[in-house]
Amino acid sequence: MNQVTNKLKYAFNRLLLPKNKLNRYDSNAHQPGEGLFTSMAAYLLFAAYFLIGIFGRFPWKADEPYSFSIVWNIILQGEWLVPYVAGDPFLEKPPLMFWLGALFAKALPAAAAYESSRLAVVLCIAVTVGSLLWAAAHLHRELAQERQYRVSAPPTPAAWRLNALALLVGTLGLAEHVHKFTADLGQMAGATLALAALAAGTAPRAAPREIQSAPLLPGILFGAGTGIAFLSKGLLVAGIAGLSLLCCLAVLPAFRRRGGAGFSLAALLAALPFAVPWPLALYLREPELFMQWFWVNNVGRFAGFTELGGHHNPLSNRLLSLMAGGAPLSFLLLAGLAAAAVRGKAGRCRRRLYRLLRRRPAYGSVTIFLAVGLVTLLSSASMRDIYLLPLYPAMALAALPILNRHGRQGPKAQKSEARNADIQRYGALRAPKAQNPKRNGTDRHLRIMRGVINALCAALLALILITWFQLSRYGEPRLLRLLWPKVTGVFPLSFTLQTSWLMQGAAAGLIVLWWRVIRAGNGNRVLMSWSAGLAMLWGTAFLLLMPWFDAARSYRDTFHSLTPLVSQEHCLATDGLGESELGLLHYVTGRAGTRIYAGWSGEGDGVTLNGASLRCNLRLVQDSLKNPGKKHPADWHEIWRGHRPADGNGFILYRRNGSDD
Repeated sequence: MNQVTNKLKYAFNRLLLPKNKLNRYDSNAHQPGEGLFTSMAAYLLFAAYFLIGIFGRFPWKADEPYSFSIVWNIILQGEWLVPYVAGDPFLEKPPLMFWLGALFAKALPAAAAYESSRLAVVLCIAVTVGSLLWAAAHLHRELAQERQYRVSAPPTPAAWRLNALALLVGTLGLAEHVHKFTADLGQMAGATLALAALAAGTAPRAAPREIQSAPLLPGILFGAGTGIAFLSKGLLVAGIAGLSLLCCLAVLPAFRRRGGAGFSLAALLAALPFAVPWPLALYLREPELFMQWFWVNNVGRFAGFTELGGHHNPLSNRLLSLMAGGAPLSFLLLAGLAAAAVRGKAGRCRRRLYRLLRRRPAYGSVTIFLAVGLVTLLSSASMRDIYLLPLYPAMALAALPILNRHGRQGPKAQKSEARNADIQRYGALRAPKAQNPKRNGTDRHLRIMRGVINALCAALLALILITWFQLSRYGEPRLLRLLWPKVTGVFPLSFTLQTSWLMQGAAAGLIVLWWRVIRAGNGNRVLMSWSAGLAMLWGTAFLLLMPWFDAARSYRDTFHSLTPLVSQEHCLATDGLGESELGLLHYVTGRAGTRIYAGWSGEGDGVTLNGASLRCNLRLVQDSLKNPGKKHPADWHEIWRGHRPADGNGFILYRRNGSDD
């Protein structure tokens, strides 16, 4: 009877009180999931952010060209077991992502292969986002059960999920890599799926029936995610997932009691189809290539006895990459750790950690996964910025409670607990007698921060629109060159830009969506302003300026001009070209270059000459055009040189004397 009365009182207040006064004290009225149109606008804007920039361009360095070259070799030669780049085995990464790209390219033969293969990127992003939202749902249910909020109720599930996605979208380091066709996207998808499954397996169950059945499906998905990460990139993230599971079994007693053994067994069985067949087949067919993949490119990269990409990266640079690429997540997590350290006292940290793991095991599993991943990457002998990609979803999930947490109930808050409960239950029955000056100051600072972010996004939007207009009208970005003199070393200044009405209309639609999101009365306005602004700027810039970006970053025109000179030759030696350049050279000209040095990675070992290259009459050298560091032999002469616009490095083609037709 009391519940019916309370509901009637709440409905009465909702009808009689003015909307502005009701929303003033209704804690759920300002959550971003409550406004249907605002939520739809935010999701559309974030979906556009993930999709715009994937298609409509040639493969860009650093990792996308050789990834597509492997796909191209699968299409041409039908070689699915051993990855090849321009005719040479390339065993740095397992082939799952390349298999997916080749399948999409074969399914859509009418489209360019480098475009259709990027549907694998869309698939990986969909798995990543879906897994992130699934994990966020479990964290929300766990946090809602704890009820440690001082004044307001926990955010709604829709608001919580939208905040999780906004945190991921707002990560600065994600934008550079998430739109490229690379094996790291498959690794990110597998890692996020494994993380979500681990959170689901460790989360408290609502019913006794779930205790018996729930660990099996999350265990299967955890094993599948770990296997996907392994077959996409190698042992690193698979090892992180395995160590995280062992740590959860050790420090989460509730997880052990609820079926941790069954979860682990299901995960192991689900991972075997990904982890065993390809390495075993490679070992049986090419034992030397298997050792190249396993010992040199996996163990050697981590231990440091092979000098490949990212091996000369000091700890200071790694921490800087983590803070800058992970911003604002990295700063939010650092602020949360600092606040916990200030509140904590000596001897109480262990008890606080124990209570956290006991009350919130799902969140504990996320923090364990993130901690194990960060320690592993920072202790590895090699690290690049792109290696952080699988950890960004974990950082977003770990930052969620920090973002939405209003603090635990203290003695003063407990005195007004009954009053707060009445406001939560009935609506705004009466206005509070006094407002918290500290809370008012915080709100004022957040409003200022939100205004600064929106103003900065508006200024950058104006710069994008002016640059687009000047390139379309005058063929040069006059304002951008005035504000950024070094633009001459990045983009071609003389460029006639042509964009379709469809792209212009899509850009206008993104601006409208952005305006709708930032004008809504949402909770976490600073977060939504940041993430929505970043998504809008990215989408608008690529919709309007994509041809200009592509001219600066692709080798298509450069290698097209080279094609007539090498098409009649059967052998082309290369010096200084890495996998990306070799892959695009093969795709555009149809000629697979032969390295002058032996080896399967990069430019070769730099010492041992490749005997096959000595028979070539043409040699293509990649070097600085202004200050060349490579000297060609006296019996060779230059016949061509080319480079990308605004690129100081380029290519020089030499012919052996006496070999002219």
